[in-house]
Amino acid sequence: ITPPVAVCQNASVLLNASGTASLTPAQINNESSDNCSINNLVLSKSVFTCIDLGQSTTTLTVTDIAGNTATCQATVSVGFLNPPTPLCQNISVNLDAVGTATIGVNQIFNGSTDVCLTVVPQSVLPNAFNCSNIGTNTVTLNAIDAVGNTSTCQATVNVSDILPPVMSCQNITVNLNASGNATITPAQINNNSTDNCAINNLNVLPNTFNCANIGNNTVVLTATDESGNTATCSAIVAVADNLPPTATCQNISIDLDLTGNASITPAQINNVSTDNCAISNLSVLPNAFTCANIGNNTVTLTVTDTSGNTATCQTNVFVVFTAQTDELCQNITVFLSPSGSAMILPSDVFIGSTDDCGGISPISVFPNSFTCSNIGDNVVTLTVNDILSNTSSCQANVVIADNLPPLVQCQDI
Repeated sequence: ITPPVAVCQNASVLLNASGTASLTPAQINNESSDNCSINNLVLSKSVFTCIDLGQSTTTLTVTDIAGNTATCQATVSVGFLNPPTPLCQNISVNLDAVGTATIGVNQIFNGSTDVCLTVVPQSVLPNAFNCSNIGTNTVTLNAIDAVGNTSTCQATVNVSDILPPVMSCQNITVNLNASGNATITPAQINNNSTDNCAINNLNVLPNTFNCANIGNNTVVLTATDESGNTATCSAIVAVADNLPPTATCQNISIDLDLTGNASITPAQINNVSTDNCAISNLSVLPNAFTCANIGNNTVTLTVTDTSGNTATCQTNVFVVFTAQTDELCQNITVFLSPSGSAMILPSDVFIGSTDDCGGISPISVFPNSFTCSNIGDNVVTLTVNDILSNTSSCQANVVIADNLPPLVQCQDI
């Protein structure tokens, strides 16, 4: 009837990954004894779970072969050494206006599969990103459980730049070249446009201009950043033509009319003057001439293009007066002298100049001597010259007449 002597010893167990652990009576029994023999050992609590973490009590019941029992208690230290199992999730982040982005642990932490302890995310690295990180980046999350076990997991952070460039345009003025063309570059229109990362390309359209574009033209500058984001701004390109025409003159000769006047047009002086665009007006001065201008005269041709640019050239206008010789001669009648001869002078058949310039003088007439054999009509040629010593001639009819009676002489016989 004597019960056994139950002797216990404390024990420690570690929960497995499923959150359970078990003890056998032998682990608690510390050489319990009986006067005869022990038949059975039983623990009141042999299975432990997460709720038992820390200190737990179990009772060992010792039964001998006579059915006598005795008990003792032991303390079981329940522990959990399995590292936490944090769950990571992939995320995407966008860079801000200054090209940076940061992430927190809660963005990556997606819970845990731990069955016992609460897992707390502690840190994630890297957690700061800039333009050089655009694309996929691997980050590591560090987590800890309630008893200090640590573990990590990894995730992918996809860094993007979705912000377009910040555009700034400036108006410019360009001058057409000698061919009437001008081109511009994006750099001329760009006025320090910016991007949170970097501008990869600038393009401006239209970028070529000609004479048809003189004045204000709207152009569009397009900026594309390294992520393909685009933005535009507009500017005014004032196209100007500041090149003067190329004036080319040619010498000409003109004849005064019978009134002693003549005029010229710019087209007579122009010798294919050119401009990079178009000539709008030609003028020449002086353009009117009189007898006072006979000879060489300097004139100036002024060429004006469609933009108001001007150029000049000078040349000579040789003014000529040609006498109308058919009006210079007159017919006359000449009587033979008593000797049967007659002489005429150039002035005898010169009727005088009928033009407004004058200056025509008779210089010779041929024939100018006549005898009885010439009685009747005789054609003579008068030669005259003008103030420039130009000579011309006309013809007149000289009628030779004898109006003297014979001289009768008588002799006595």
